[in-house]
Amino acid sequence: MALKLDMSKAYDRVKWNFIAAVMAKMGFCPIWIKWIITCLDSVSFSFNINGDKKGFVVPSRGIRQGEPLSPYLFIICAEGLSSLFNQALENKRISGLKLARNAPSLCHLLFADDSLIFCKANVGEIKEIKRILKVYETASGQQINLEKSTALFSKNTNRHVSEDIMRELEGIKVVAQGKYLGLPLVIGRSKNQIMSFIRESVKKKIQGWEGRLLNQAGKEVLLKSVAMAMPAYTMSVFKLPKGLCKELSSIMANYWWGSEGNKRKIHWMSWSHLTNIKERGGLGFRDLEDFNMALLAKQVWKFIAKPNLLVSKIMKAKYFPNSSILQVTKAAGDSWIWQSIHSSIGLIEEGSRQNVGNGETINIWEDRWVSNLTGGKIQSAKPTNCEIIKVKQLIKGQQWDPSIINRLFFEEESVAIQSIPLSLYDGRDRIRWNLTRSGIYSVKTGYSLLKEMAKNHRPSKLDQGGQSTEPSKEMIWKRLWGLNLKHKIKHFIWKCLNQTLPTNEAIATRIGKGCNVCRKCGEEVETIEHLFFFCRNVQDSWKLFPIQWDGCLEHQWNFGRWWGKLQEAAHRNQGSGHIALTANFLWHLWKSRNKVCFNSKVQESHLIVTRAQQEWLEYEEIGKEERTQILDSSPTSLTRLPTVEVPGAMCVATCGAVDRTRKKAGIGIVVRDNSRKLTATKAIPLTFSGDRILTEALAIRTGLLFAMEQQWASLEIQSECKALIVRLNEEAEDESQLAVIIRDIKATQSILLEV
Repeated sequence: MALKLDMSKAYDRVKWNFIAAVMAKMGFCPIWIKWIITCLDSVSFSFNINGDKKGFVVPSRGIRQGEPLSPYLFIICAEGLSSLFNQALENKRISGLKLARNAPSLCHLLFADDSLIFCKANVGEIKEIKRILKVYETASGQQINLEKSTALFSKNTNRHVSEDIMRELEGIKVVAQGKYLGLPLVIGRSKNQIMSFIRESVKKKIQGWEGRLLNQAGKEVLLKSVAMAMPAYTMSVFKLPKGLCKELSSIMANYWWGSEGNKRKIHWMSWSHLTNIKERGGLGFRDLEDFNMALLAKQVWKFIAKPNLLVSKIMKAKYFPNSSILQVTKAAGDSWIWQSIHSSIGLIEEGSRQNVGNGETINIWEDRWVSNLTGGKIQSAKPTNCEIIKVKQLIKGQQWDPSIINRLFFEEESVAIQSIPLSLYDGRDRIRWNLTRSGIYSVKTGYSLLKEMAKNHRPSKLDQGGQSTEPSKEMIWKRLWGLNLKHKIKHFIWKCLNQTLPTNEAIATRIGKGCNVCRKCGEEVETIEHLFFFCRNVQDSWKLFPIQWDGCLEHQWNFGRWWGKLQEAAHRNQGSGHIALTANFLWHLWKSRNKVCFNSKVQESHLIVTRAQQEWLEYEEIGKEERTQILDSSPTSLTRLPTVEVPGAMCVATCGAVDRTRKKAGIGIVVRDNSRKLTATKAIPLTFSGDRILTEALAIRTGLLFAMEQQWASLEIQSECKALIVRLNEEAEDESQLAVIIRDIKATQSILLEV
């Protein structure tokens, strides 16, 4: 059974002397404890009544909510409760929960004031839990809120036993379903019904925006930052049913295109198209199914990269006790959480690579371990009766053995293998994510990989040509979203390029109603091209416009081709500004058209041009002010490049060089003594890897090893690669190939310092 407990006014009831006692037990310095208690007991309160300050209250307990220090102090307070439960579990007074034979026992989960306690369904263990809670309440000052606390029993629990337990619990309610940290505690067969709270919360949030006057740029921000973020927490644990994902996408699509009550407006483009990244003609909305998969893959990565976590130990003991998570198969009786997580293993396999340590665990012919090869796998056929299976057999004396490698593999594979750096000290094979600099999995890159895989299997409309082939090029889209222009105008141009602007011709074709003739001239069908180029009223405005795109006239029959031709000006002086001004002018042509259609007001040509110029100049001025502020806040001069230093006199300057044209690489070392007199030089060719920073790191490692050979007691290592120096000074988690050499550099530094 499980008990979900809630603390009544958890922060307000905490005794200060209890916090001090727990901190002392945990080994904090007495002076530090005194400082913390001083922060707590120095507070006082008064009350604002009708504008007048009344009263003066000095509290004797409680932690102030909202302060950065408070959550940490509450965790320290909860550590006392956790210790009591761990002690009872160790002394076998409570049993806890054990999901598998070799899994650790789990008796409690604590998150702030939400507590989940596991025990056997018997009165004896319930009495022990009540005793622990009583001791904790007396010591800490906290109190259990019985009205918000609940009990959950297993289906196999005898009814008489559960009734005895509930009499002992005195007021705690029995529930068949509940939530802990926003997630359902019990998962039944109907996943749609259990997850319906996500649909209702998203729907309720979006309905609250209907009355707001937002353009589509504003709607984009709200959908991406709020609506799509709401199910993210649940999607990191559960795989949402496809039907629910479609419902959520439908709700967001209806809001994006607009709706009035139960009446939907025209959806000019499919939601799947909108989920394309902006560089491919979409708007970057998330495909919920792919995003769900990318979030679940983060759990798989956690189990691989952090095996010592409690959740990793439990999952391994339960589902893959004798193998890697990447090799385990799904069984019919597995929980829905595990089935959800297991479904994302293929993504981790596709994007991860093995970092070679000693090569004992890496299979040459089956694993993905060669970064410079497509897919990371060896394509050479395995020779008959070949006994060379593990990568360790390709290594001789901490270096690759070229005689074996050149005999077994194609030339391209041979070069790629020998360019992989080998560690001098760290012999452990590791896994890394191949799409991030740090080698650590990120949801963003996982989602991008899923979209790329889907694109390879299912070509998008942008790659198939059509009415708007020019803007299908990624550079055209990239320049559009990079223009210094109001976001709503970028959306307007995006609609024009995708042929989704609601002109009379487009509306009549789509719904089969209405007149498709231009309302301004009343002569021709109102297409995008007619609206912006061929309408006689518009042509008068173009004559007054200060920028004339004469070289684009022959492309006016297709707006996409015309806009693509326009982009050639981006490389000219002020070319981007002229393109932005033109986009602003097109926007005002559209606004003048709408005034005619909906308000029967005709705007004169010179006013359209004047207003377009004024708005563009105003926006340019605002942009200049922001850029000036950024420049003023940045340093005016560069400081001396930092160095990796080991205190001493000898100066070792290192440099790595990469020639991508000839596919060659090498490192150089220059040594100077105390008086900066040249004493030694060294040049070493390397197998080409194409990574300049990695080559620079190899140069520094070689310089340090050279210093060890010469037994120099003190030296200074200098490098011009600032990016590498930054990586050397970082303490962030790193599993990249570069990290292999960085760990060697730091280990060698430590050895030199000990000499």
